[in-house]
Amino acid sequence: MRAVFISTHDDPAAWKAAMASVLPELELDIWPAVSEPEAIEVALVWKPPPGVLAQFTQLRLICGLGQGVDFLFDDPALPKNVPITRLVDPDLIAQMSEYVCAATLWHHRRFEDYRAFQRAAEWWPLAPPKTSGCRVGILGLGSIGQDIAQKLAYLGFPVQGWSRSPKNLSGIDCFAGDEQLADFLAGCNVVVCVLPLTATTRGILNRQNLACLPPGALVINVARGGHVVEDDLLAALDVDILRARYWMFSGRNRCHRHTLSGTILVVMTPHIAGLTRPETAARQIADNIRRLLQGQPLCNQVEQQRQY
Repeated sequence: MRAVFISTHDDPAAWKAAMASVLPELELDIWPAVSEPEAIEVALVWKPPPGVLAQFTQLRLICGLGQGVDFLFDDPALPKNVPITRLVDPDLIAQMSEYVCAATLWHHRRFEDYRAFQRAAEWWPLAPPKTSGCRVGILGLGSIGQDIAQKLAYLGFPVQGWSRSPKNLSGIDCFAGDEQLADFLAGCNVVVCVLPLTATTRGILNRQNLACLPPGALVINVARGGHVVEDDLLAALDVDILRARYWMFSGRNRCHRHTLSGTILVVMTPHIAGLTRPETAARQIADNIRRLLQGQPLCNQVEQQRQY
């Protein structure tokens, strides 16, 4: 079987080596150096340019190289009726949880205030906050959201979660559906967004929903920039609805320049909350290629109507 690797964000040599170690019979071309497009049956992709996948007329499987696959549905020429799979990689999930726990604890233990004290050469101890009094809400209770919830609960934070459809998770207060979103947000001292980006979740962090949060709430977005209505976020910061830091990894966002009363209100990182490692992810992709060849159900197949 012949496959093509399409990504400008990943190391093609690392992926070629990883795939060769788990599926040596696979011939893997690195786009754009594809001599026989009509021979390509599988595409390993991360944000391929629009129209590229349509060049492969015998395509049988599209393997996303991350948990989210929203970028594929931005392509009007996306081949129809070709199954799409996404990664559900324990290593990637662990990275995302580490990022969220670090951001939550940095805020909760007021390290930003201590950094300001250090710059001013002042050394004032602040009253230690009660972990039991800081409720963390997780927007999205898939594999990543559940892992984050469990780890924060282990640290002693009360945790609640919201999802589109009802969930029942031990030790987690679960909310579901649009009718319960406002009540969910009203109880969050910290809210973490790990939702997939779809037509129903785009812009979910908007003026109306941000206004439901209690004063001083922290928003941690480790999903997509498209979940945030930037002007609404800035307005919420300006009127002091949100008084804590806002974490986001979308480097395109202009919020990183926003300050209020000399306090940095927005902290941003590159898209590093979770990075796919070829050596841990290749085995899952190889397994799905074998399943395709054997006519077995694919793992983590995307429901194209839901785009997730």
